[in-house]
Amino acid sequence: MRELALTTSEKQNFCTHLSATDSSLDGRVRHLSIYNSDRNIQLSKSISNYLRSFFFFETEMFPFSSLHHNLSHFKLLKVLDLQGVSVETLPGGLFSIVDLRYLNLRDTKLREIPKSIGSLRNLQTLDIRNTNVQRIPDELTKLPSLRHLYMYLYKNDCAKDFNFLCTMKPPLGIWNLHSLQTLACLEADEHLIKQVGNLCELRRFQVTKLRACDGPKLCASIEKMNCLRYLGVTAINEEELLQLEVLSPPTPLQKLILVGHLQRLPPWLSSLMNLTHLYLGWSPLGRDDDILSFLQVLSNLVLLELKKAYEGELLQFHAGFFPKLNKLNLCKLTRLNNVIINEGALPCNRFLHLIRCEELKVLPVGIEHLATLEKLHLQEMSVEFVQELQSDISEDRRNIRRISTVKHVFLTEHNCVVETLLY
Repeated sequence: MRELALTTSEKQNFCTHLSATDSSLDGRVRHLSIYNSDRNIQLSKSISNYLRSFFFFETEMFPFSSLHHNLSHFKLLKVLDLQGVSVETLPGGLFSIVDLRYLNLRDTKLREIPKSIGSLRNLQTLDIRNTNVQRIPDELTKLPSLRHLYMYLYKNDCAKDFNFLCTMKPPLGIWNLHSLQTLACLEADEHLIKQVGNLCELRRFQVTKLRACDGPKLCASIEKMNCLRYLGVTAINEEELLQLEVLSPPTPLQKLILVGHLQRLPPWLSSLMNLTHLYLGWSPLGRDDDILSFLQVLSNLVLLELKKAYEGELLQFHAGFFPKLNKLNLCKLTRLNNVIINEGALPCNRFLHLIRCEELKVLPVGIEHLATLEKLHLQEMSVEFVQELQSDISEDRRNIRRISTVKHVFLTEHNCVVETLLY
């Protein structure tokens, strides 16, 4: 079957396959993918004349320098995906490909975006996530067609660090790119907060290092983004208040990330009936607040994550709570010692993650009611919690026997260990 597919694809100039001994490509190829290769592959001039898209997959050792002199010949190239390639600088010939629409540099070792990026007038997507780039040149604002801009770096241990996203200051005048639909993620400053409301077409917007005094100004800008589906807001530090009470968020909002000190849940949150993903982090909500009763009106939620976001001792899921929830993550709830799941709650939940909840000594009461639960992920839980699950006479162990995957992750002096608790 594989041979038939390759033969048919080659006849139609859809794709070609190189054997282990081949090192050159020829023909009227429009779409080229290089997978898991460390060879110096030579591209003929005929390919340069026809190539529309060029992808690399798992090619960390690929000698990209061997293609530097060819790039200027790819006049019709629209898609260039270099994700994972060990490239530190971009060849000058790249910026002569005026038809380029999509440029993916994610997970490369790139150090700098040249000012000549401004010559790619038709570029629609630029992805520089998880690179060594520290600033974007102002010439980026010369790209009138730019729709999607991704520029952030995840730190190694997102669960431990408040500033788990490394971001950068945006180029001056980025608010003039009126076609932008994705802006993720950038550092806040007073001028940016006021001007970003000009980007009325934004569907995804993430901002970090927000000061409390700029919260109301950000709210005024967000209210102009009528197409917004994804909003992420992170305070400048763990103690800084997120002043977002006056926000009237766009009704289409589907994903919301709030990282910072919330004195209480914002009143507008319960009105987001289209919300499917909610992440609350470092928001030490009061011990006596019944946050689940407040949030359960969000009946379309499929993911709920609370990370260091609740200082109470009890979380109770009543019948009817979160009818569509697929994944529940409880992380670093340092005072939590009791979770109760009543029959009829979380009827669709498939994944339950309990991470660094040290005071929780036993499984959630009523976990046996989660008939759809497929995976129980435990990470750095208390010794008592793990020992209870390992005991053959434990009731907790009997209650989770039907779950297909039960994993516990813990740290030793030198390693991160993953153990299976049920066989």
